[in-house]
Amino acid sequence: MKNPYKIATAIGIVLLFTLLAFAELSQDTDLSLSSASFWGENAGDEAGRAIADAGDVNGDGFSDFLIGAPYITTNTGKAYLIFGREDGPPYWYMDRDLGDYTPAHVIVNFIGEGANYYAGISV
Repeated sequence: MKNPYKIATAIGIVLLFTLLAFAELSQDTDLSLSSASFWGENAGDEAGRAIADAGDVNGDGFSDFLIGAPYITTNTGKAYLIFGREDGPPYWYMDRDLGDYTPAHVIVNFIGEGANYYAGISV
């Protein structure tokens, strides 16, 4: 896992449990059983402050989801649209940095219009 001290800097993390992992969940499930994790780009981003099901935005038959990071870049904020996939990886994997993306990773970013816009505070 990434440096656990980053959590103390409010970088934020979202853990994803796929249906296969869901079958193994119990009241005391170890978070290491998650299928993927998505980390904020920088300290203070608070990625994961808001998360939501986005439906099937790209029409591929898989549910997509949004991750909000309202305090990125002078509180401009950002929301990340992550496209669902049957196989998950290579687009979903442990310790995925939301700032490390390319079009091949099928992530769409929505960025606030300016300082203190707080895009992603609610998604």
